[in-house]
Amino acid sequence: KNLVWRDRFAKSNPYCIVKGIRSNNHLVTLFKTCCLEKTQFPKWNEEFEFECPAQWGVNQIVGLKFVVYHDDALFPSEVGTDVFLGGADVDLCDAVSGKWARHLLPLGGFEDPLAKTGEQTRSYLSVEICIRHEFVPKPPPPEKLILQSLSTCTRVTEVEVNIAKVRNIRTRSSSDPICVVRAVTLSGRVDEVCRRPINHR
Repeated sequence: KNLVWRDRFAKSNPYCIVKGIRSNNHLVTLFKTCCLEKTQFPKWNEEFEFECPAQWGVNQIVGLKFVVYHDDALFPSEVGTDVFLGGADVDLCDAVSGKWARHLLPLGGFEDPLAKTGEQTRSYLSVEICIRHEFVPKPPPPEKLILQSLSTCTRVTEVEVNIAKVRNIRTRSSSDPICVVRAVTLSGRVDEVCRRPINHR
């Protein structure tokens, strides 16, 4: 309610985008309302459900971000690239599973350019939210999952290297050159397996 006017002669055409805030700070778009024409008091009365994918693992939704925009053509952008009218966040960390909660959210981040100094009108967004928790065992590390998914695998059990000779090596008279052999694993780790001095002849 109390959305700002688009300009002195036209009210706003508002719509709202709902985004999920994951625990890794990534945002995911969950829902977009329809765009209502010329109103400061939009009543969307729209409901939606979103099921978090299992592959998200422990990076679940910990909050919701509501962002209100204005669109001149009544064709709202899927990502919210229209005129920004305000936004608000809701923290879900303390929400009770299976219980509906009503929130009256003050919209921030936008000031009415047509209002006089000290006469800014506060805009609010009313929402109802219900979340459901499911307690599941913590997933094993990805490396363990990969090994479990393999019926057979080939691994290197022994490495044999014959260091024959080196030609045309340029060294200083006071240096003691050495030959180093390193092994690189699939994980990217590098281990030194051998270090031998090079004899001058």
